[in-house]
Amino acid sequence: MTAKIKTLLLGSIALICFGCQSTPIPTGDRLVSVSWVNPTPVTLHAVETRIGKSHPPVKLETLPAYVEVARETNQPLYKSSMVKTKLFAGKTPIDVPSVYLEPPVRKSPEKEYNLRIQLRQGLPPIVSLEPIRLTRARLGQE
Repeated sequence: MTAKIKTLLLGSIALICFGCQSTPIPTGDRLVSVSWVNPTPVTLHAVETRIGKSHPPVKLETLPAYVEVARETNQPLYKSSMVKTKLFAGKTPIDVPSVYLEPPVRKSPEKEYNLRIQLRQGLPPIVSLEPIRLTRARLGQE
């Protein structure tokens, strides 16, 4: 192999490796709350969700059965962020399958969103972004 080909090959490999570690692309929108929906008859001791890798998880102590509870946060939204949720039954963490965050179906004029996480036993959660006004109206917070 000539030196030129080796250089091109090494450069290509470096681009592939660094491309996988690329910086997330911000959307210009903000995530101002996360809500969890517990459709089961079991109260969960705690739940935490991490959106992407750069922000601390949003946590909730005690998620009662058959309710939706929201917790405030303040973080930028990025395209194709991974949503990772853990449930706690006592001190034992239960990993929930991770899912990618899709763009919101309904746009918020204020560019502020709630991440709604509908937990499902044994299945990945259903996650959706909704304008914060809709969340507050549904939960009676306005």
